[in-house]
Formats: sequence, structure tokens, C-alpha cells
Amino acid sequence: MPGPIEGHTVTQASPQFAYVIGGYNGIGLSNTIHQFDMQTRSFTELKEKLLIARENHATVVYVQDGVKYLVVMGGWDGLKALDSCEVFRIMDEEPYLDRVHDHRLVLNSPRNKLAAIVVPDMWNN
Repeated sequence: MPGPIEGHTVTQASPQFAYVIGGYNGIGLSNTIHQFDMQTRSFTELKEKLLIARENHATVVYVQDGVKYLVVMGGWDGLKALDSCEVFRIMDEEPYLDRVHDHRLVLNSPRNKLAAIVVPDMWNN
């Protein structure tokens, strides 16, 4: 990481990689996404950025039809709580994240400092 940050999320997407997303660096909000490689213990800033710089958001990884997605939702943009979500397809090689433009997800109300989990679909088996 280039420096200290707060209000970010860290979401593990595989045994090797986790993503550090957004946050506040003491000067302003961040729209960056860093990939942390747990094997080499190194950070790489990805080319893909958040459309809205945010802190105090939530992130989850979920799999649908064999495709892994990272969802960034809610948070604070410096002026107001957000209801927007940003969706990325997770890939095993560069560029690692690809924005999904056909997903227009909106929370039912703006949320700041929210929590989120993905519950496995075990009840429908």
C-alpha cells in the first residue's frame, strides 16, 4: 500500500488474492483497488477504479454460474451516504478485475458503515 488508509474494505477472493478497496487516506477519499498477493505479500494497484470514491462501504465476493464477482456497495462519498453498487468480474490473470456494465444494482436506501455477507444457497439443494 502506498500509505495509511481507513474506512476501506479487504475482501479475500481466492486463497492467493485479496482486494483492498477505497477508503480515506487522511486527505481525501480513494477510488483505488489494490490486489494483495498473500504468497508474495505484495500490493499491486489495479487499473480498474471505483466510479465513485468511497469509504465505509461493504464488499462481498459471490459466484454465479461459475463466474466470480466482487460487489462494492454503499458507503460515504464525503457528502452523503450512497445507495450505489459497483460490480466487477474477477479473473485469474491481468487485468484481474473487469467492470460489469450490465449490472445496475442499487440498495433500497443509502447506507453508510454497513455490513454484508453472502449466504451459500444451501437451502435450495
